[in-house]
Amino acid sequence: MNLAVIGLGHTGLVAAAVLAETGHQVMGFDIESGKRTLIRQGKSPFYEPELEVLITRDLAAGRLSVGETLDESLARAEVVILAVGTPAANGNVPNLAEFWSAAGQIISILRPTVVLAIKSTLPVGTTDEMIRRFASHWREVPPVVFVPEFLRQGSAVADFRRPDRVVIGSHSAAALAAMRAVYNPFQLPAGAVQECRPIEAELIKHAANCFLAAKISFANELANLCGRLGADYEIVRRGLAADARIGSGFLNAGLGFGGSCFPKDVASLIETARQAQCPFTLLEATMAANRAQVQRVAALAGEMLGSLSGKKILQLGLTYKPGTDDTRGSLALKLAFLLARAGAQITCHDPAYKPAPVGSDSLFTLTRNPLSSAVSAELIIVATDWPEYIDLPWKEIACSMRTANLLDGRNLLDPQKMRAAGFTYRGIGR
Repeated sequence: MNLAVIGLGHTGLVAAAVLAETGHQVMGFDIESGKRTLIRQGKSPFYEPELEVLITRDLAAGRLSVGETLDESLARAEVVILAVGTPAANGNVPNLAEFWSAAGQIISILRPTVVLAIKSTLPVGTTDEMIRRFASHWREVPPVVFVPEFLRQGSAVADFRRPDRVVIGSHSAAALAAMRAVYNPFQLPAGAVQECRPIEAELIKHAANCFLAAKISFANELANLCGRLGADYEIVRRGLAADARIGSGFLNAGLGFGGSCFPKDVASLIETARQAQCPFTLLEATMAANRAQVQRVAALAGEMLGSLSGKKILQLGLTYKPGTDDTRGSLALKLAFLLARAGAQITCHDPAYKPAPVGSDSLFTLTRNPLSSAVSAELIIVATDWPEYIDLPWKEIACSMRTANLLDGRNLLDPQKMRAAGFTYRGIGR
């Protein structure tokens, strides 16, 4: 099929590359000319394992191209995938300005028979609102479908190639049939495709992320209790994970959940529930617990040092999770700011962090060499669980520090090994 992907951010570019790999002819478009130029050169504007190799291969095979204008990109499309960003605004509620701008331009160009598939994450009810706007533009309601994406940054290519389910929300039989054809090359098992109305697809997307966020906050609250009672949360966690009804995912204790999706989706569903006069108190508590968790970790650092003012701290990790250069909603970044504003002298290392163009990271110093930066430090904090940190020469680091304090904010390291290396070790609930 001929596909157009509008918006070449994380979701859109991964979708374009993987769909091209399956044999579809894909033309992508993004309003940012610099991004279009990079992609034509086989480069990704963001860090995502496997993606650049896939883009290069698709471009060389002629299955993937990048249009220079929106008109050009839509000209031959049978299905248009809209994947522009809906970034968090005040209170983490999504900002739909870019989405509605792109949708309005598409509506003015799109042929009425072309299917419009929305992958942008939208507040519940937005797809039906779009259909109403379309209906006022054309005599016939065009085929519109909401197809949420469930990608994890750092493994997005693998997730798109092997989805555990595909949710397709539409009132249009033509749209449902078109999306079946789009996903047909994936040879999904029976039952993996769920067809429903747009409002249910939007709720499925939000509910999935909100449930996982609540699980993370539960894990952190339980870990905090373990710490107070003198229990080891890692032992408790393993016992919980062994229960098939609970499973091991999203039970690791740490700073809390961040990124561009979880905080925004939780806030969005809370707002939807508020407008429906059906308060979602569990999600409100989830957000409150998450806001408090990073404050607790900062307080634990102060407890280990007696005071934060003037203390030299090396923080390992700034991105919101390993495997990505994304700092949107990063609690590791927030922790660095909290410590710096409390008077600590912060040096930070991260394998993928890209400094902000202006201002915010002037509160701390960046280093490419955590070993040399550990010299004379009084505390090391693991804030992002990059696997690279596991095999650092910890004994050598402990010997070089002014005081060998280690706060493992992700429970990444083995406490016994760290204590044997000479550290005073604290984890979350350990």
